[in-house]
Amino acid sequence: MGDLLLPQLVIVISSNVRSMDMVYRYGGEEFVILLPAAKKGIAILASERLRAAVIKEKFTGEEFSQPEKKVTVSIGLATYTEDAVDGKTLTETADRVLYNAKKDERNRVSPF
Repeated sequence: MGDLLLPQLVIVISSNVRSMDMVYRYGGEEFVILLPAAKKGIAILASERLRAAVIKEKFTGEEFSQPEKKVTVSIGLATYTEDAVDGKTLTETADRVLYNAKKDERNRVSPF
């Protein structure tokens, strides 16, 4: 079912970011979204808006493949210069807070 969900998720993500933002698949079901020139407050609002859009979407087969019968997202958020001063540290920071979000309580935005 994941093979059917991922393309639909990409469409939801892509239609809920600015044209200047960049969406990359980072691994299995993880994505990196770069929001150029977005300060932390704007990034948090954009992340919450994206999370809400995913919840509202009806995904093919989600009732059979998802633990809560609904696709949700956990978002780890880190901002350049506020949380990290280089790409490697920025990625590591976002990855760490993402796993904290998944571990503590799924379906949330976790800023650093």
